[in-house]
Amino acid sequence: MYEIEKTQFSEVHPLLRGVSTYLSLSAIVKGKSSGRIWVDDPSDPGTALVYDLVNGFLFVLGRPDCIDSSKINYFLKDELLPLVKKSKKYTKIFVIILSDITESQSNELVEGLSFNIGSIHHFYLNSRKNIAELTVAIPNPFHLVKIDGEILDNVKIANIKEVKRCIKACWRNLEDYVKEGIGYALLAGDTVVSWCSTDYVVSSTCELYAETFDSYKQKGLGTMVTLACVKECLNHNYEVNWHCWHGNTGSIRIAEKIGFSQKGIQRVQVITL
Repeated sequence: MYEIEKTQFSEVHPLLRGVSTYLSLSAIVKGKSSGRIWVDDPSDPGTALVYDLVNGFLFVLGRPDCIDSSKINYFLKDELLPLVKKSKKYTKIFVIILSDITESQSNELVEGLSFNIGSIHHFYLNSRKNIAELTVAIPNPFHLVKIDGEILDNVKIANIKEVKRCIKACWRNLEDYVKEGIGYALLAGDTVVSWCSTDYVVSSTCELYAETFDSYKQKGLGTMVTLACVKECLNHNYEVNWHCWHGNTGSIRIAEKIGFSQKGIQRVQVITL
């Protein structure tokens, strides 16, 4: 496998046709988020391995007849695992196969590695009309604010550093986020207690992330702030995506309350370093 430069990422575009589930993948290929790409042939890629530096995902793309599982297995053992171990950022690699390969090929890809199987739930908005009719009722003592440059620069707001850290991880820079991103936060006084924002915006599609800080969980705040963010995204005519790991009942509950419907469940090979 050959690593390609960012100026060559556009060569991978043909392999993305029909793949719309993970917006981080499109954001990486378009140079809007951090990632690295390896291909089988730099001049005419039939297989691409896209490593998401934000989430630790390794996307396997390509035409089934071009994917050589034994070569990818070698790449994982000899190149990617040492690279990830050296970075000390992750203890796992999440392999997501976005190609119609056989189960035998899939198993060969991780042969000899320590792994288990996980799954990610994907959601889409079923009815824009129903969302538009919902209202965001914010109880005292909380108040809703839009996440903009002024809020992000306000060092007096508790937990704003964590919000900035998450945004900066997904976006190329804060300037791009302020220009293109959408986000809302619930504050109690000068403390962010829950927030929701676009992790990625590519063309007319966005993907959301929501977080509620520990002492404020199970109060419905995540649903309130996510609904506010979703409504704003719809005002921009965005298609809104949402995904979460199986077992994240809080995230699944928020999606279902707002009106998302499950699009599918993705099998993930979770490699332990």
